Amino acid sequence: MKRLSVLLLVLFLLPGFSSALAATKPKPSPKENYPTEPGLHKDLAFTNAGQQRTFNLFIPSSYSKRGGKGMSLLFLLHGAGMDADEMSKNSMVEVAEAEGFITVIPD
Repeated sequence: MKRLSVLLLVLFLLPGFSSALAATKPKPSPKENYPTEPGLHKDLAFTNAGQQRTFNLFIPSSYSKRGGKGMSLLFLLHGAGMDADEMSKNSMVEVAEAEGFITVIPD
């Protein structure tokens, strides 16, 4: 009888507990309006954990011809004191154009 009481108590409390958990989930941030036209777009930004992050975005000319189909994405990370502008001069942007993939270059 004790097991049945515990089971009924758990079944009674479980829906309220799960809805309380759902209410505490963080809400997604609104979508940013980033460029979708081909080319190199500099000094774009987003906010994460209260800190603004900047990046450059390269979209190849073949992007507009894909008709909504997916496209590969490369995050081009830098080091050694470089920044996004210096990395944007890298030959990888030329490769991204030739091979048809989007490149994100964070600062």
